[in-house]
Amino acid sequence: MKGLKEVGWIHTYNWVEEIFEKETMEDTSRFSELGRKVILKLDIVIILLLAGCGTLCGV
Repeated sequence: MKGLKEVGWIHTYNWVEEIFEKETMEDTSRFSELGRKVILKLDIVIILLLAGCGTLCGV
């Protein structure tokens, strides 16, 4: 991540740090919708998947 920060990348959100134990299904739904709206406004999206899984992981 150091290399990305050196070229101006800004880490704006860390999902792991934002997980709450008492999160409800309504909270999850609201967070998902807000996340979708943010992604639609982005110029680029980087999706990191587990090594070797690709998009068919768990199918």
